[in-house]
Amino acid sequence: MGLQSPGGTETFRESGTPGVFTVGMGSASVIHPAGYLLTIDHVVSGAANGRVHLSGKAPLPFRIIAGMSSEDLALIKIAPAEPLETVSLGRSDDLLLGEPVLVIGSPGGLAHSVSKSICTRGRPK
Repeated sequence: MGLQSPGGTETFRESGTPGVFTVGMGSASVIHPAGYLLTIDHVVSGAANGRVHLSGKAPLPFRIIAGMSSEDLALIKIAPAEPLETVSLGRSDDLLLGEPVLVIGSPGGLAHSVSKSICTRGRPK
């Protein structure tokens, strides 16, 4: 079974010139089988419309449920034909300095990008 939870978002914004749109792309993660995804607020906020691309599935339109610009997070919803596999979310309180971190996504449309790093800063008190 492949990794089904990461997806990509594709958004369209009016550019200011009639009939011309700006395309944005980012990453999203399925956090609920009913089609709720966590993504990047600066990619989806203000979009005229957009689609989610999941591996092996046709693109689906999304609607924005909520956005938090201070954290650059957004919750979007798609209508899948069947329940989706979800990603397991961790807790930042459990993360230790020096612990390895792995990020999988589709930044800028680069499908299945993987970045590895280490946690270099603790949570602010």
